[in-house]
Amino acid sequence: MSAPYRAENTPDPPAPVLFPVELLQARLAYQRFVHEQSTSTGSPLQNINQSDRRILGNDTFAAKLLGSAWRPRSQQTLEMLLEEACGRFNVTRAALISASRCRHLTQARAWVAHQALLLRITTLTHVAEVLGRTDSALRQSIKHHFNYP
Repeated sequence: MSAPYRAENTPDPPAPVLFPVELLQARLAYQRFVHEQSTSTGSPLQNINQSDRRILGNDTFAAKLLGSAWRPRSQQTLEMLLEEACGRFNVTRAALISASRCRHLTQARAWVAHQALLLRITTLTHVAEVLGRTDSALRQSIKHHFNYP
């Protein structure tokens, strides 16, 4: 009859070894390790995304991480957007910032605000300031004309 199994009779598994046991080999391996770290491209904390300063990494990294929710910030400015709206809706800039509530003008203002948000050009508050409106009024206009939340 054999002796019962005891856990203390089994040898411990070998521990993983990061560096060789011999002193000279260990020193050389450590020097290679430190050298590889020092020749890297720098701190990842310095790799700030140009489109969104909250993200560390380029646009490709942000797209992989966030998927379809990621859109890099447009190079277009609000001024360019306003010029485009004037041409698209056949209105003047003075009419856009006027107090008029004409449907055609409210649609043009809503388009500007909608595009500014979609293209991540600026905030709704900033668009409202430029157009002489409240952000609440623009938000309602966007919902009405574009079904945008």
